[in-house]
Amino acid sequence: MPSGNRFPGARFPDIGFGGTRFSAAESWATVTDRTGKPRPVGFAARLPMTGRFLVRTILAVVLLAVVLLPGKAEAHPHIFVDCSATAVFDQTGLTGFEQEWVFDEMFSAGMLMDYDSDGNGEFSNEEARFYEQQIFSILKDYNYLTVIRIDGQDQPATSARNFRPSVRNGQLVYRFFTPCAVPFASGPHDVGITVYDPEYYGDMVLLESAVTVDAPPGLEVCSSSVSAPERTYFGCIVPVFINLHFAAP
Repeated sequence: MPSGNRFPGARFPDIGFGGTRFSAAESWATVTDRTGKPRPVGFAARLPMTGRFLVRTILAVVLLAVVLLPGKAEAHPHIFVDCSATAVFDQTGLTGFEQEWVFDEMFSAGMLMDYDSDGNGEFSNEEARFYEQQIFSILKDYNYLTVIRIDGQDQPATSARNFRPSVRNGQLVYRFFTPCAVPFASGPHDVGITVYDPEYYGDMVLLESAVTVDAPPGLEVCSSSVSAPERTYFGCIVPVFINLHFAAP
């Protein structure tokens, strides 16, 4: 499972099972339709049925086993993702961020069940193209769950390119590039990046140590973590921007 200090200071009454957090209340990710049946909303609604069924079936079995335990259960994410990013520079300035997302084993198994058509545990070029069309393209409607802050102004990531899905030690891995042109010529800059799902269906984590720099010789880049309380979501989760300060070399 992805690990890390995901939300310092946030407190959740957890139900533990095999190192994974579960909740007996999933209403935050569902609404009730006219027939009285719950259905997923937002990003959750657009996941393929096999993947959603796998996740929810395992959750149901686990929850059935723990309902007799004392304590109050609260909603938790069902997909766990460790994120990293490389700030890519050329001779003119920042060009964007190369991102890598590593998904938990449960979600990975569901996606492979749906999209690894030959069952060999990896994506062929054809399978990768189909996966991009069917799944990764959905993220465009959610700005790739990425916000880039340029000199104090937030800019959702509206495009991505060079998407490459793969499998590493049984876990699904996304790699893709989010463009963000910030030229040296316009002066010193502070550029931050954060990755999160405001619906909290996915627990996305981007730590300061997970942001690296690919820069020309002589360029100095300082990094720091900056909280964004104005973007608080799910009542108590405060996103953290990983901020980069740089000027012309």
